[in-house]
Amino acid sequence: ENHSAYIGNVAMTCNNLGALYYNTKRYKEAEEMYKEALDIYRELAKENYSAYIGDVAMTCSNLGVLYGNTKRNEEAEEMFKEALDIRRELAKENRGAYIGDVAMTCNNLGILYKNTKRNEEAEEMYKEALEIRRELAKKNYSAYIGNVASSCNNLGTFYADTKRYEKAEAMFEEALGIRRKLVKENYSVYIGEVARSCYNLGILYKNTDRYKEAEEMYKEALEIYKELAKERSESMIDSIILVYDNLSYLYKQTNRISEAEHIEKLVSELKNK
Repeated sequence: ENHSAYIGNVAMTCNNLGALYYNTKRYKEAEEMYKEALDIYRELAKENYSAYIGDVAMTCSNLGVLYGNTKRNEEAEEMFKEALDIRRELAKENRGAYIGDVAMTCNNLGILYKNTKRNEEAEEMYKEALEIRRELAKKNYSAYIGNVASSCNNLGTFYADTKRYEKAEAMFEEALGIRRKLVKENYSVYIGEVARSCYNLGILYKNTDRYKEAEEMYKEALEIYKELAKERSESMIDSIILVYDNLSYLYKQTNRISEAEHIEKLVSELKNK
């Protein structure tokens, strides 16, 4: 009856349904909803560019994440690049409102490029995301410092995968330092991230033959995961097994065979629960 008054609401509802379907792994339905939302927002942006072009970018980004996670990498790149181009333009006009979205899209492209072995492009995107997030954290520490830690972690993983261990260590240590501070303010939100940072550093130390430090990091990660398992046991079992497997390998490497065997027994018990 009144197309122009309500079609924007239709697009918003399609986008929300797409997010719901995506989160429940109903990817075909998610794609349909996101695409419908994108078609509507594109039409609306032709009539009122400034009001709707941000929604075009948001929906492109959502589709990019969907395509990336379902290994449709070319389509993911196309969507992320469109989102990034739009957000860069918007940030020129209103940096404060849109620069965080630029960082998020750079980060998503970084992940995509890393997964497709385009290392130079991945590093470029990760570094831009980190630079922006550092800038934002200077102005609003509590809102953005967690994102700084995430970007440090992503760059650390990238450097570790490309055997640039000194750079990786610096990034992982910065991420861990930030997360240790954040966990004091909000334990339940950040304690799992502390564990992940410890685990990442453990792997790095093992790969550089620093077995004592690796063991310390694995053990800290393990204690956290065991603590978390008391509340959410199912989701933590895989993490506990992963750390145990790495500890067992470390003990074998350092001729602590009985300790390795003990760990392997614990893993077997966990798997047979």
